[in-house]
Amino acid sequence: MGCVRIKNMKRKICFVITSPIHYSRNILILEELKNRKDIDLYIVMGGSALLSKYVSKFGNIENLLKKDGFKNIREVYFYLEGDKPISKVKTTGLGVIELSSVFNEIKPDLAVVRGDRFEVLAASVAANYLNIPIAHIEGGDLSGTIDESVRHAITKLSHIHITTNSSARNRVIKMGENPKYVFDFGSPDIEVVDKFSKKKWKM
Repeated sequence: MGCVRIKNMKRKICFVITSPIHYSRNILILEELKNRKDIDLYIVMGGSALLSKYVSKFGNIENLLKKDGFKNIREVYFYLEGDKPISKVKTTGLGVIELSSVFNEIKPDLAVVRGDRFEVLAASVAANYLNIPIAHIEGGDLSGTIDESVRHAITKLSHIHITTNSSARNRVIKMGENPKYVFDFGSPDIEVVDKFSKKKWKM
């Protein structure tokens, strides 16, 4: 009986959204996770995704998620506004503190992060020290800015790597990551554009 219960247990997957564009860029991934019967999806919103100036411009992401049938949504406030580097540093530090609390509450089996922003770095540090496996989307890309260093740091904190192209996959492997857990699935953005452009034409 014990083995049956373990087999039928749902896995908790926590998807981190820290930017207004994360909603549209990840909608197909979120939909797939929501529809899986073996997954309990949690969505943690934080960073600039909760700033009023972006909410008024791009829409309230929490309301959009609820409208699309998503549940288990958590809001985490830790973003310090400002155009100085110090605001990013302090936001990262506060993010580690606040995100560690919500991760400790949810206790997910996997945290999913995307990109190279400092808020994503905070989520990765928090999850890593709580021994929560991390899946990172868009690792291995190059930009030549501080974002590139942050992206590579997130790669080294992560355990499953979902790259958008073969060159990025090769870079992640050269960083010492196990090729078995580095997947070149292409860009989710292109799939979003493809799906909704076809939908538009059909209308």
